[in-house]
Amino acid sequence: MYFKATMDKLAKVITVGCLLLFFGVGYLNLAFLSTNRTTTGNTIIRLLGLVIVLGIPITCYLIAPIGYYLGNGALTIRRRVRSFSIPLSDITDVHLLSPDETMIRTFGVGGLYGYFGQHHSLRWGRLYLYTTQRRNRILIETLDGTKLVISPDDVQLFAALHKAITSRR
Repeated sequence: MYFKATMDKLAKVITVGCLLLFFGVGYLNLAFLSTNRTTTGNTIIRLLGLVIVLGIPITCYLIAPIGYYLGNGALTIRRRVRSFSIPLSDITDVHLLSPDETMIRTFGVGGLYGYFGQHHSLRWGRLYLYTTQRRNRILIETLDGTKLVISPDDVQLFAALHKAITSRR
């Protein structure tokens, strides 16, 4: 079964704002390079800045979650590049998180195409988020102690995961 992961309103607003900022800075860099005489060092620095400013939104777009697939004995977290699967046999527990669960971003993205990367929770410790919204968050615990959080549009994924792991106990 495939479960979509669409962005919530805040992620959409942050994405549009960040894209305007990134592409505006990129445009100014290009405009400066084309109209001003610069030294080789200054040109290299501006081009490096341009690569970074354009690389961040492109990279985030490519690794942002777009959906979740439950089937073939695994949960697959779908991304435009580098999707990955977690065998259901490796999942030890699932929890439905409350909407007010506080998570602090330690190394991740906080709104540009979603909320993903490494976060920290006082209750759960280190978490890896693969979410696009702040509701319907499902915490998945694995055999090796990894804790992942996903956010499908349809919370029925929680019931399906819970059923899959309790049926093998």
